[in-house]
Amino acid sequence: MRGERALQYAHDVFDDDLPRLGAIAADVKHFGPFLWDPHLTGGNALLAQWALPPVGVDVALSFLVSPFVAYMLTYALLIFLAGLSIHLFLRDSLRLPPVACFVGGVIALFAFWHYIYGFAAPLLPLALWLADRAALRRPGRWRAVIGLVGLAAFMLATSQIQIVLLVAAVQLAYLLVVPRPEVHRVQRLLEWFFAWAVAVLLLAPVLLAQLVAIPDSQRQIWDLGGPGIVNSVIQTAQRYLKVIFGIPVAPNLGGTA
Repeated sequence: MRGERALQYAHDVFDDDLPRLGAIAADVKHFGPFLWDPHLTGGNALLAQWALPPVGVDVALSFLVSPFVAYMLTYALLIFLAGLSIHLFLRDSLRLPPVACFVGGVIALFAFWHYIYGFAAPLLPLALWLADRAALRRPGRWRAVIGLVGLAAFMLATSQIQIVLLVAAVQLAYLLVVPRPEVHRVQRLLEWFFAWAVAVLLLAPVLLAQLVAIPDSQRQIWDLGGPGIVNSVIQTAQRYLKVIFGIPVAPNLGGTA
């Protein structure tokens, strides 16, 4: 409402999320815990305000250190987990030689992981690795199932929800396609369903808040081509596909890199 005289304001998607580190910590310290923030723009639901959920590692760190330090520590954790994730998957699931596993981990470590996308994509190999560990008929394999639940919940708490859904779909396809003689495929699918169901229940407040907020997002400015839910779904899917493949979707809206 105050333009550039505001205490903080967002310009783009990257600017829209990093300020949450200072904003949430500062508001909680001054006004106590809240679910609706009347001090940010015209008032916003905390659980649906940002590109990333407000319950991530970086938000927790921002209560203890400065926002920039919280950002850097979170990014360091992200790239470390990216390297560890692919290393474990290459070593135990694909059974590649140690040198190949090490090189794969280093490549993943130094890849560009966009902060606003969160932890989901870098942790996809770890999700596949845990699914394989849970399938082994060994004592304590239920620790891997618990790990699947924890990893799914961690992804939901620290990542853009769309990317988490893609990770869950890829993991499901992996379980369907890659055979494991040690355990029946149905059991693997039940473990997958159990892990994601529990994770979704744990993050239900955030997920429901984001679902309710979807109609108020900038997507509502799109012309979906007339009434009818089927037609709207088709038009929306076409627009998303064009954006994914970098094709301009409108004269004033460019594609993506």
